[in-house]
Amino acid sequence: MITSAYDLVKDTESVASLPNIFLRLDKLINDASCDLSDIAEVISEDTGLSARLLKIANSAMFNFPAEIDSITRAVAMVGTRQLRDLVLATQIIAMFDQIDDSVVNMRSFWKHSIATGILARLLASYRREQNIEYFYLLGLLHDIGRLVMFIEQPEMALKAIAYRIEHNVSLNEAELCVFGFDHSAVGAELMCQWGLPRPMYDAVCYHHKPSLSLNNSVDAAVIHVADIMVNALNIGCSGESDIPPMDESAWDRLELSPYVLADAVGYLDQQFNEVVNLFIDDASCQ
Repeated sequence: MITSAYDLVKDTESVASLPNIFLRLDKLINDASCDLSDIAEVISEDTGLSARLLKIANSAMFNFPAEIDSITRAVAMVGTRQLRDLVLATQIIAMFDQIDDSVVNMRSFWKHSIATGILARLLASYRREQNIEYFYLLGLLHDIGRLVMFIEQPEMALKAIAYRIEHNVSLNEAELCVFGFDHSAVGAELMCQWGLPRPMYDAVCYHHKPSLSLNNSVDAAVIHVADIMVNALNIGCSGESDIPPMDESAWDRLELSPYVLADAVGYLDQQFNEVVNLFIDDASCQ
């Protein structure tokens, strides 16, 4: 019997481990003796991934003045840890391609997640965070627990949606009533199973309630604000029918002027279709 998010995730075989290429890159990056050519060589082994990363490096996400024509140059220009995070972001979508659209509209789900990632990346750039691709990855992953629920317990996941509609509550409240835990907890447990850094666990776990995160995490606050903005803009579907309430302490934690919000929405409008094409259409996730 499943009584916790941990129980649900520990038996998940279809997404039990991270892609091998990401693990190899992570090991290389943490090896002080490796150089850019070592990292580029690993990426270049996968021609499809290499082509997609070059498209991303030459896209509006980076807007470099000159064309990036090789993986070695992409690593040099984008950064090793940043490119590693983009590698994982490009492969996450394929990991969940077994979910049937009759259960959940995957394109709509990924549109919401990608838009959240773009806005999280922009908010992080306004804060001058060092690795803004990390925030894009967090945005892409923030609702990943929903997909694990649909893979492992599709009937209960659909029951939670029906409960949300019938009782007019938020999705995570409905999940708590049906499962005893919500998708944020499931996503966080998946981060643990994958061995990803603790701050990623924290951001995913508390993206609905960032004030409860460890040390009032900036990561959780960024994802919270970006998620609510995307819901307000009605881009894709997060499973919610209404715009979730903003945790005011999260906005205060970002220490940003409210004027950046209009700029962020403008940048999102400029980048969204291109990024969707790169991360969904190029991955043949229809």
